[in-house]
Amino acid sequence: MLKMMNYIKIPLFIFLVFIAFFSKDQNIIKRNISFENRKELIELQGYCSKEECRIINNFLMLPIEKYPSEYKAIAEDIRNILHTKQGARIGSYILETMNNYFDENIDAKMYLLLKISTLKRLSDDLYGMLIPTIEFLSLAKKSGDEYMISVGTVNLASILNFFDGYHTSNQLLNAVPISNFSDNKWNRLRIRSQLIIAENNIAIGDYNKSSKILKNIITQDNGIPSNEWDDYHSYILALQADIAMHFNRDDEARKYLDQANSLLNQDDYNFLVDKHTVIKTIELKWAIKNNINVYAKLNDMKFYHDNSAIISSRYLKMLYESIFDYYFESNDHTKYHELRKEYLSKIEYRMKLSYKLLYNNSIINVNNDLLIDERDNLITKLKYSLAIILVITLILILVFIKYILINSENLNDELTKIGNRKKYNRDIKKLGFNVYYLVLIDIDNFKLINDRYGHDVGDYVLKKLSNVISHLLPNNSEIYRIGGEEFAIIFRGCHPQNIVDIMNHIRINVENLSWNSIDKVTISIGIARSDNSKDVYKKADELLYLSKTSGKNQLSIEEDYI
Repeated sequence: MLKMMNYIKIPLFIFLVFIAFFSKDQNIIKRNISFENRKELIELQGYCSKEECRIINNFLMLPIEKYPSEYKAIAEDIRNILHTKQGARIGSYILETMNNYFDENIDAKMYLLLKISTLKRLSDDLYGMLIPTIEFLSLAKKSGDEYMISVGTVNLASILNFFDGYHTSNQLLNAVPISNFSDNKWNRLRIRSQLIIAENNIAIGDYNKSSKILKNIITQDNGIPSNEWDDYHSYILALQADIAMHFNRDDEARKYLDQANSLLNQDDYNFLVDKHTVIKTIELKWAIKNNINVYAKLNDMKFYHDNSAIISSRYLKMLYESIFDYYFESNDHTKYHELRKEYLSKIEYRMKLSYKLLYNNSIINVNNDLLIDERDNLITKLKYSLAIILVITLILILVFIKYILINSENLNDELTKIGNRKKYNRDIKKLGFNVYYLVLIDIDNFKLINDRYGHDVGDYVLKKLSNVISHLLPNNSEIYRIGGEEFAIIFRGCHPQNIVDIMNHIRINVENLSWNSIDKVTISIGIARSDNSKDVYKKADELLYLSKTSGKNQLSIEEDYI
């Protein structure tokens, strides 16, 4: 039976992918993403820093109903962990989860998508930057908001700059109607746009044009706060130093770099995440060219060298080529060849990402007729291919369906679709004397609900609670309905304190659920450890009874396990 089931896993998976691809209702897919993100966050609790754990716990304890009022505060709080190892990744999971609950709130979705794109970049998910940017641009066009459309276009141009698409990036930016507006938000966008164009022009060798653009930015009355302008100004100075070096005006370049470093030292807010890397890369290039304090500069660049996945290809190339020149001139051929291998590996990685970017970009409409045609052709071919796969898949499923229905054990509860008492007994028997934790849950005053509102309402409560609890459990757990209003959960390989946190989170979520006719539904919980598998149920039941008699809507566990 199990062997036969394994044979149909692949065709079943393909079938589900096909259905998802053609389905107009994407809500199920989005909820699955949210479910997986929550599981990732729960697993990250096992090795997060104190500040990371604080943000994860605050989010997991927050009822879904409060997302609309709290999403901006949560997004701002994530700034506190952007310097940590897992900070950007944690932030992505949290904001992506919230984003999937804002289908009707376009402003909230657009706010979150901008943040998600930045976090994807900081967590080195280069391909992942594109998806929220395209979705943001699509929503902006539907809203008709000229400013938001321009923001999305500038962000897309920035991504193309990252992947060496300098000419296409400039074409997008030149089409943005920035010059038609003059308030502060448009001024910020104009500066960003002109900085990207200046960088693109340096990359393609038009240094004079880039220099004029940078001087124009400095002389404009931008009207933005001084601490924010300092970030832009330090970036501009670094680009001016790069241009000056190209024309062999090294003294002038040094002055620009000194001014940029002075602004960096006064920096108290990080508006531009790339500025440190760009300034230090150009400074290393200047030091090697002038043979001044090179060894110290190489050590200073080690961090940027090791983390160079977050900078654009132009600066990645500049960084490596500067170090190549130094090793070559100093006859350190071993380090030269080792570094060249590493550089080629990074370039190969970037190329693979660029191909993914190009493919994805070809199937999404960005107001380019050529891309629209390519998208339609690709989708047509994909539909034909998937249709053939669907036919084959259906044949395979029909071949096995009778066998599956006849031979499969009925292990799911008919009402709630979770595991039943039979499955619970089978799984407990399999565990034997292995260590696990058993959680028993009982719905408080369930008989009163049935008597007052009827059994149909009682059944609805059972179904809704089993669905909510299932979606809040981690991978290493299994839920069962083992009695009328009694549920059991088995946790394996999980610390008891984590179990307590998870179950308290579930208890609070249940308490905060909205019901049409019932004021409130609560649950009582007992948790026991399987020191001896024969009496673990008895211990959990006693602890559940303790929660019931102590006022209900409580959790009980033996103190020795915490």
